[in-house]
Amino acid sequence: MAGEPRATSSLPRLTQLSFAALLAFGPACDCGDDGGPMEMPPTPDAGSGDGGQDSPPDEPEPMAPGFMPDVGDLIEGEPPEELAQEACAVDTNKLFQLAVSEGIVGDTMLGVDLIESEFGMVFVDVSNECTHAVRIARFSGPAGSGEPEVELALDACSTIGRTAVAHNDETWLLVTVDDRDGPMDVWIQRVGDRTGDQGFRLSDSPSEEVDVAVMAAPPLPQPEGAEPLPDIALEGYGAVAWIDSDAFAGTRAMFLQMLTVDGEPNGDPIVLYDHGAMDFTSVTLARVGTDKIGLGYRRFDRMGISEIMFEVRDAVTGELEREPWLITPEGGQQGTIELATDETGGGIAYSVEQGTEGRQVWFIRLDANGEIAPVQSGVQQGGPSEPQRVVGLPYKGVDASIAKLPVGYAVVFRGLPGGPITESLIRIQFIDRFGRLIDQASSIAFAADIGGRTTVEAAFDGRIAVGWTDATEDLMGTTVNVVRLPCVR
Repeated sequence: MAGEPRATSSLPRLTQLSFAALLAFGPACDCGDDGGPMEMPPTPDAGSGDGGQDSPPDEPEPMAPGFMPDVGDLIEGEPPEELAQEACAVDTNKLFQLAVSEGIVGDTMLGVDLIESEFGMVFVDVSNECTHAVRIARFSGPAGSGEPEVELALDACSTIGRTAVAHNDETWLLVTVDDRDGPMDVWIQRVGDRTGDQGFRLSDSPSEEVDVAVMAAPPLPQPEGAEPLPDIALEGYGAVAWIDSDAFAGTRAMFLQMLTVDGEPNGDPIVLYDHGAMDFTSVTLARVGTDKIGLGYRRFDRMGISEIMFEVRDAVTGELEREPWLITPEGGQQGTIELATDETGGGIAYSVEQGTEGRQVWFIRLDANGEIAPVQSGVQQGGPSEPQRVVGLPYKGVDASIAKLPVGYAVVFRGLPGGPITESLIRIQFIDRFGRLIDQASSIAFAADIGGRTTVEAAFDGRIAVGWTDATEDLMGTTVNVVRLPCVR
């Protein structure tokens, strides 16, 4: 329960990641089998390519993605012939299709148990008893270590819409939108409660929740000799955000529910934005600093406004810490935002439309308060960092996601046909801790032109997992895919 000490949280996330990196990372080589909103600074022209940039003269060149040695009995395989020279291409027999679901086209998100270096991906499938069920695919180890272990996570014989998952250093927390007790509503429970009898109903509305996100911030240890941390930081906390869609009125609202770290509601749901002129989508949550949450989303209307937004809120009350931040007014019809932040800082990846052809992906670094991180050059710091373009014309990228690594970030996106790219691909771009692109983006696997947001997570041993959904050819269903990458940073 909240307030009890957790031995597994004895080190901050970044410290544990860095320690694991020293043990796990190999040398760089070709990869083998393994009110009014605040305005963003002016968007710079960071080049038109897909990856790669010059480094400051006083900083060493960032290292290219490295090879993660595989040990033990591993499955042999080869990537597609067209991707044989790509650093992070996954072998064809290690791209796992978890499900093909009819009528369910949306996002499916990864979670990670950082302590045990285990990934979890929840998805909607069928079961022996019910039409819809939620399963969780769990896996760890190198790229060649076999299929994920899939188990039943929820079988409440209800219609299931969106799903989300988080790990609190002890257990997996499952969030679903389902109709087990009437209309479609948001529920949370621990994985292991297959019937949902121990779950908590977070919303109670006749309209449908069309997007959902969850985060869990495990307790932090009190640093010796430092100023005392807030109680909420020592206890840990969580949150669920969702978007409520009124089909009859044609409007959407956004809600936030604060949680204990164990997934129990902490107070009543908060109406962040009621049904009105603006609609919402692409909601995402993450820890910011010791006692705050970051909330990202896209808001849009029928007049053509489409804005990518970021907010920092109090982890106890959910109240705004400062005015919402307008990251870009160019979200377009496919704009998305994802966060990779913790108590030390992090980054945001967002995809936008610019002009009639542009489908671009951008990155911006944040400090521990969720504000723009300063420019760094060695130990020197300058003014606020500027956004870094990850994908620009003639390349096209959508559905971006981001993970924080020991020495930087991984941004994953769906690369659409454009320039040298002739077929849609899932691609990855590594970014160093100063926000510089490392080498060129690498293709991971072929994909459909249309699907949900990609999802990427990194574990303490340096392993990286990527998931995504592809729309079927008739656009009436979804295939759910997950891979372990054979490359690391």
